[in-house]
Amino acid sequence: MDGNLPGNERERWLTRSADHTRSQALAPVGKLKPARPNADAKDMRRVVRENALCASVAAAASAAMAWLGLYGFAWNDYDNEARPALEALGHWHVLKFLQLAPAYGGSLIERAPFAVIPGLWGGGDLAVYRMLALPCLLAGAALGVWLVARMRSEGSSRLARAVTLAVCVANPVTLCALELGHPEELLGASLCVAAVLVAARPSIGHRGALLVVEPVQGITISSAGAHGLHSRRALRHLPATATKRYDA
Repeated sequence: MDGNLPGNERERWLTRSADHTRSQALAPVGKLKPARPNADAKDMRRVVRENALCASVAAAASAAMAWLGLYGFAWNDYDNEARPALEALGHWHVLKFLQLAPAYGGSLIERAPFAVIPGLWGGGDLAVYRMLALPCLLAGAALGVWLVARMRSEGSSRLARAVTLAVCVANPVTLCALELGHPEELLGASLCVAAVLVAARPSIGHRGALLVVEPVQGITISSAGAHGLHSRRALRHLPATATKRYDA
């Protein structure tokens, strides 16, 4: 087009084109692309709003289980097996703690930071015992809230969601584990269930399933070996893409 223009006209046309291109390059981003609201923040507020009631019920149920089952540790397995090691840890004797740890000492190592927290306010052995059970109760509560959220998105009834939350948080097995001094059973079971459910998602693929399940197996075997074996058995119920390696 500019080849058919006279010399002066062609020069003016090129100058105007260059000015227009420069103005477009220097224009503020807000003028080129309209600003959008923060979708991530809105999604987060929506998730919190939808799960606030369920999380509150799970927290209350966990507190009730703790009140019923963590009244003391006399004559249970914690008193006979784990207490000497945790007393050594309370005095910062890490090597002695590792030497005195029972066969399921991996669970004590995972929860060791909670064992030293009561020392901040001068808490005694009972406070340590209860603090060690806290992450285990929270794991069950988090699993229940997550399952209820999934069931809500799938259109399950309120009764089904309430039963699921009760099974995860407030049940006789939880109470028995707390009374016997083995709250790590709750942590291992919750991790196994969550890992299998995540690995069963069709979108996660074969490698993703292995990345989810294998670390949890290591954690649960160090905590309570039976849960690691249960998670391996549960893999048989996953899609073939998620169990290809374990069937070999």
